[in-house]
Amino acid sequence: MAHRTNAVPDDHSGTRRFGPKHRACDRDETVAERTPVEYRGVAPGLPHRGMLLGARYILLDSIGRGASGWVWRAHDERSGRVVAVKILAPRHGRFDEVDATRMLREAAALTRVRHPNVIELRTQGMSACGTPYIVMEYLDGENLRDLLARGRVPLDEALSWGGQMLGAIAAAHHVGVLHRDIKPANVLVTREGRVKVLDFGLARLHGLGHGAESESGGWTGRLTDRGALLGTPATMSPEQLLGEDADTRSDMYSVGCVLYHLFAGRGPVSGKATRVVYEHVYVEPIPLRELAPAGTPQSLCDLVHACLSKDPAHRPTSRAAALEAAHWNAQSGNSLSRATGTLRRLLGTSERRGPDRPKSARWLESLRRLVRH
Repeated sequence: MAHRTNAVPDDHSGTRRFGPKHRACDRDETVAERTPVEYRGVAPGLPHRGMLLGARYILLDSIGRGASGWVWRAHDERSGRVVAVKILAPRHGRFDEVDATRMLREAAALTRVRHPNVIELRTQGMSACGTPYIVMEYLDGENLRDLLARGRVPLDEALSWGGQMLGAIAAAHHVGVLHRDIKPANVLVTREGRVKVLDFGLARLHGLGHGAESESGGWTGRLTDRGALLGTPATMSPEQLLGEDADTRSDMYSVGCVLYHLFAGRGPVSGKATRVVYEHVYVEPIPLRELAPAGTPQSLCDLVHACLSKDPAHRPTSRAAALEAAHWNAQSGNSLSRATGTLRRLLGTSERRGPDRPKSARWLESLRRLVRH
C-alpha cells in the first residue's frame, strides 16, 4: 500500500500535536554493541502513536505487522523526513531472543549492503523501556505481490524491475549477505520506478566478509534447528524445503521464482502447501517462453530456467544474472526513467520525471567504493 502523508499532522492551534506529551521512558540508547541476551525480560508497553524514539523519531501510524514485529511510519524531528521504524514485538509478554538476534542481524546485513536497490538503514536503537528497533528509509510505492495481483505488467517495466532486483541480490551476495526470503512481497517499486529489496530479517552473513559469494559453507549464525523450514514455500528452493542448508544458489532459485512470476503473470508452482513443496522438488515448471509476452529475450527465459534448476550446481551466480539483466535493458533501450508508466497508472500519480540513470563509469566507481567498504 502506498502511504502519501509526508508531514507530521498538526492540531488546529498550529502546534505540533506530539511535542509536550512524550512518556518518560520513550527516550532511547544505542544498541550498536548490544548482545541479544540483553533483550531478555518482561516486554514494555506496545508502540503507540506519538511515542518518541531516539529523542528524534515520533511514531505516526502502523503500516505493517510481521511475525516478530511492527513497522511504523515515523517523523524524524532532526531532518524533517518521514522514516520507517521496525519495532520488535513481544511473545507472551517477553521478547524472544531469536527475534532480537534476527533484528540485529537485519541491521548488520543492511549495514553491509549499501546499494541503490536495497532499502537503506538509518540507525538502530532501544528505548529506555527496553524495546529494540531499527530505523530505515520510508518508501512510497507498492510491492510486486500487490502490483502483479492486478495483472501482468508491460515488458519494459518487467525488464527494468527484474534487472534492478538482480543488481541488489548480486550486491548482497558480493558482501556476504544471504537474503533467504526473496519473494514478490519483499520487492517494492517506488513511484519513480526504482526497485527496493526489503526485509533482511532472515538473512545470514558470511564469515569471510567481502567477496564471499561462495557455493557452500561459511554462513554464520544458525538460529533454528537443522531441517526447520524458514522462509516462504512459494519461492523456496528444493534444498531448503528438504531441510538442507541454504547458500547463494538457494537465493537464485527464489530470484527465478520472482522473475518467472514477473514475466509469466503467475508463479512457477501453485496449489496448497503440500502441492507447492512437491512441485518445487519434483516438477519442472512450464517453460517461461510459453507464457512470457512477445519480445521477451530468449536469454532471459534461459536464465530463469537455469535459476529454477532442481540441482543447485546448475544455477547461475547472481553476478552473472545481473550482467545478463544489464544486457537485456541495454538491448531494449530501457532506462529507469522510462520504466515508470505502469506504476504511475496503478497508483494514479501525475507525470513526473524519475531519477536520471547513473552514467556507467560513475555507477561502476560507486560499486567499487561500496565493495571496498
